[in-house]
Amino acid sequence: MKILIIGPTRIGDAVLASGLVRHLSITHEKAEVTIACGVIAAPLYQGLPNLERIITIVKKPASTHWITVWREVVGTKWDIVVDIRRSIIPWTVWTKKRFISRSAPDENEHRVVSLARTLHLQDSPPAPYLWISDKHHERAKQLIPDGGQVLAIAPTANWPGKIWRSERFAELIKQLTNNKSDEILPKARVVIFGGPGEASIAAAVIESIPAEQRIDLVGKEDLPTVAACLKRCSLFIGNDSGLMHMAAAAQVPTVGLFGPSRVENYHPWGSLTIAVRTEKSYKDLVGGISYDRRNADTMMDTLLVESVAEASIALWKKYIHNVSLTSTSSETPMLSALLVVHNEESHLSACLDTVKFSDDIVVVLDRCTDRSKDIALSYGARIIEGEWELEGDRRNIGIDACIGDWILEVDADERVTKKLADEIRSKISRETSGYFLIPFHNYVGDHLIKYGWGASWGVSATVRLFSNGPNGPSKRWGNQRVHPRIDLKGSEGKLTEPMVHYVDKNISDMLRRLDRYTTARAADLRENGDIGNLGANIRRIFSRFWKCYISRRGYREGAYGFLIALMASLYPILSYLKARYED
Repeated sequence: MKILIIGPTRIGDAVLASGLVRHLSITHEKAEVTIACGVIAAPLYQGLPNLERIITIVKKPASTHWITVWREVVGTKWDIVVDIRRSIIPWTVWTKKRFISRSAPDENEHRVVSLARTLHLQDSPPAPYLWISDKHHERAKQLIPDGGQVLAIAPTANWPGKIWRSERFAELIKQLTNNKSDEILPKARVVIFGGPGEASIAAAVIESIPAEQRIDLVGKEDLPTVAACLKRCSLFIGNDSGLMHMAAAAQVPTVGLFGPSRVENYHPWGSLTIAVRTEKSYKDLVGGISYDRRNADTMMDTLLVESVAEASIALWKKYIHNVSLTSTSSETPMLSALLVVHNEESHLSACLDTVKFSDDIVVVLDRCTDRSKDIALSYGARIIEGEWELEGDRRNIGIDACIGDWILEVDADERVTKKLADEIRSKISRETSGYFLIPFHNYVGDHLIKYGWGASWGVSATVRLFSNGPNGPSKRWGNQRVHPRIDLKGSEGKLTEPMVHYVDKNISDMLRRLDRYTTARAADLRENGDIGNLGANIRRIFSRFWKCYISRRGYREGAYGFLIALMASLYPILSYLKARYED
């Protein structure tokens, strides 16, 4: 049996595709496998057990390199051709079966999942894998001898825009390896990784490390040896690059640094990984009229040393947590609590008190000018500070920072009861993926209001607990300013214990919220270019009032039920009028 795989040209893509290649090799163990891939990526596949040969692809003008590849493979009768490059090859050679990669149905889908779709394996995508021989392990042991912890640093990337500044790497290394009791890798050796021709990029970082502490491997070893060296490291920190994906595939705790690349598609794969991105979103960095990829300097300056250090320490604690669980045969998953706040000093402390049962707390501070930061730090929370125009952006950046196997989203005006906390722990100890709806007890002042919520005006239940597995979180937020769309994946479950939500202080507070929400919604309508029409929004006044007051039994709440239905009914028409008549 003969299998032809048309693979990637770059190292990172080759690593991400390696799980698919391994799946084919294992499921057809007696087959002879031929791989066509880029010259620099080829060494990654040399250790494939049933490899017959590698055809290296050297790019040529007008894509004429495909003619060279075709000449190499056209004379063979193939049983299976798998093409993740979407070339013309599968259609011009003799084969019994052909599998061709297609575009992802969701722009936020991780590349590993998209590649798995080629063989219809998207529901259980094969993890990236590195083939390392004994000789490469022996060489790695010579380069990084036994004894003590090792910090791996990859300060290079394939273009300047993705490269974090050398002085920030130097400061980070100093913070993490200081000989202090509160540092995670005191006196650790530091290995610097990079590719051929990247020595000048890494030079400043290398020179900042004491000679007795550093190991310089920039451009000095082949990829299988680099893979073996990564396996000997305790923690990896590096720019979004092929080395980052290799570290994750080597199952080393991996911190990936992101700016002008999409975290959703390329975050390091695996449960012991974390992506830390710039305060500026991908869209803000690459969407401006001044953006020029060919002449771009670093676009990573809004990623602070403190943010990377906090993420690295949190990931290390998760690693230690997992090691401890393995040694005690326990199976308690790690839970992250995520709060996104703007000037919430009056609520924040009471909220954080109720999420102390979690293993990891992340607080995203959006343009906070009060004491919110000091309060969050007093609870040991990891802090992300910035300015985000869209609610979805600030929530997604918080999700990306969470290291738990599960994430619990809580707003500052919400409280997790002891019974709900116990139910959450119970549920996640039995489940490995998916998401859960949590019911809400909504208060206006001291009044518990159970009925009438909905129609963009409060919720009776929503998804706040979701898994954060190797293929990313089960929940992502859309890019709307108010009530962003939610994208979910996996199976749905429901909890029974409610989250307590202090929606508004009083009626005046409700009116102020209506004004904020309709102003934000109007901006979304204008941006989308379709604000609707007057007649349709007038009709929605009556349909929404009926929905809240009658269908959802708001009448049972008396005057408060009437007021909630009124607010919900006015929301669309006020948003429309503001979009049409206000700037």
